[in-house]
Amino acid sequence: MATASGATEFFDVTVSDQLIPEIWSKYIIRAREQKLVFARTCTRKYEEDLSFGDTIHVPQVTHLAARTKDLSANTAVLFEVDTQTSVNIVINTWGYAALAVETATAKQSYKDIIELYAPEMGYALALEVDDSLAALPSSFTTNVIGTLGALPSYEQFLEARRKLNDANVPRKGRVGIFSPAAEEGFMQLDQFVRMDYSKLQGGKDDDDDMGYIGHWLGVPIYVSTNVQGDNTAGHDNTMMHSEAITVCMQMEPTTHRWLDINYLANKVVSEQLYGVKEMRDDHGAYFKAA
Repeated sequence: MATASGATEFFDVTVSDQLIPEIWSKYIIRAREQKLVFARTCTRKYEEDLSFGDTIHVPQVTHLAARTKDLSANTAVLFEVDTQTSVNIVINTWGYAALAVETATAKQSYKDIIELYAPEMGYALALEVDDSLAALPSSFTTNVIGTLGALPSYEQFLEARRKLNDANVPRKGRVGIFSPAAEEGFMQLDQFVRMDYSKLQGGKDDDDDMGYIGHWLGVPIYVSTNVQGDNTAGHDNTMMHSEAITVCMQMEPTTHRWLDINYLANKVVSEQLYGVKEMRDDHGAYFKAA
């Protein structure tokens, strides 16, 4: 290359391009994870004996009636029969996350690509389960409250609590799961703004990833962007008891890794097998809101 001279000739970035390296940072920008709260707040007790099989049948027992015996007449005792039905949990979701890295790529890369994406594989499987559970609150038909897309009201919050009380739902084990848009609506209500801060917040959960923001009127509240819906159409929020829905993991996330000689690639697959089910319809409130 010929040299040049002149009053405006300089060693600028174009001329010196081969001497200026590009640096790849040791840090990465990892996509932010959603707060996955449904799987952490619903019951998982039904999976205890799920070592084999594809369906769990959970029998239901209804109340018997108390009757009055006539003191003045020797009438026969009436016996009751309870025709039992069951709630069936079908284990029918076989999920997986997989990636493959060619050996040459792995050798020349300055980062371990499989190690770099291992957390993302775990998150993908956890998100799949949470998505399945997040779809269930809209199936609550006994207790339906609010309007999709509208800000929630204090009266609706009280109504949801009252409906659970009407169904004799235990107070212990209740949770509220709301979208950020619904939370924004609550924070505009005088009842919450004027409430003493310590009472509003309650005990903070050390794990911020849980999405827990505090107790409102005795109900632990979680906020998650994984509540089904969007800010335009509204979200399927819920106030429910942990017994309202369940997830049964027959196969916890299990990782397999091998070298495919045909393609000279290291392949990794993580799989899981599970089922979700609404168990007690009156133990959950479908809280339609923003």
